[in-house]
Amino acid sequence: MAVYRIRVRGHSASILDWSWGLHVSAATGQAATLSADAADATVAWWNGVPSGTNAVKTLYAIDTVVDDVLVDELDGENRANVQQSVTSIVLAGTATGEPLPPQVAVVMSKVSDVPTRRGRGRSSAPPPTVDSLNSGKIASASHAIYANAWKNFMSSLATAAGGAYTPIILNRPGKFGDPPTPFTPFSTVKVGDVFDTQRPRRAKLKEVFTVLNFP
Repeated sequence: MAVYRIRVRGHSASILDWSWGLHVSAATGQAATLSADAADATVAWWNGVPSGTNAVKTLYAIDTVVDDVLVDELDGENRANVQQSVTSIVLAGTATGEPLPPQVAVVMSKVSDVPTRRGRGRSSAPPPTVDSLNSGKIASASHAIYANAWKNFMSSLATAAGGAYTPIILNRPGKFGDPPTPFTPFSTVKVGDVFDTQRPRRAKLKEVFTVLNFP
């Protein structure tokens, strides 16, 4: 068996490149097959199941686009990339509202039976439009769409190829040494109604400064 990293990649207008992803366990040498199956899962996440139902595309502006799905097979010892495959897809948002700031994210939490940090993980979707905002939190209708859309993604991926892929939380080495197991399988996700932030996205923005001299 091998560990794979799946990344769904896209852009919002010309100011932000974003990605979100997760890890799965599967047989070795499956990067190309997995990227195609993950692309199908991404379509289910974006367009809804059935199409148009619980579709996150309704929460994103028309210039927010999913570009592709990148899959890396990781070396078991060093977690280095040993095989890679990209499946291109073009999925555009359908909303007309103004997007929230680029650092804003909606988080899917991965939950396993392990009660420590090694039993939890997070994936951060890009910022939706202002229409998803309600009194500083995610509007209930948008919250429900996100939750069901991510369930659609995970269900599509978990059942693809006859259940060949096991969603996992990768247990990275920490200050206490190597983890007892390289990864933790999970089968539960949860989505809160509070917006989060994705700080690394801040570094990707082109910023224009106004300089003021004093006194």
